[in-house]
Amino acid sequence: VRSRQGSEASKMPPAAKDKLLESHPRVVRSQLPNGFKIVYLENEYPNDRFSAFLDVAVGSIDEEDDQQGLAHYLEHLVFLGTEKWKTAEEMKDLMGTLGMSFGGDTNASTDHRSTIYTMDAPAGKDKVKLVVEI
Repeated sequence: VRSRQGSEASKMPPAAKDKLLESHPRVVRSQLPNGFKIVYLENEYPNDRFSAFLDVAVGSIDEEDDQQGLAHYLEHLVFLGTEKWKTAEEMKDLMGTLGMSFGGDTNASTDHRSTIYTMDAPAGKDKVKLVVEI
């Protein structure tokens, strides 16, 4: 899989950058030491849930001809287990203990430019920590 360098906005001519949507005034942007970028907006309702969206800037456009479908295939593999939860069944069990349904509160999609993972989960420090570890 090829890697694209730089953000789409950084490649735009100045006139096009002026047409980008304004960010919500309460949005907080940060970056972890490993380069992982975070965009955060606290929600008021529902106050006992949070939604997370992980945008991996790799899609089908990054595949070589002999790799067609690989980004979409990898999207599915993420839900089959992790280093901590080795199987899809362990992940489903964990989500169940958090009041989440596998597939109902988690989803993913792959398009030409991105693979996006979504999750709706219960709030609370201990629960959020477990969800983030997924």
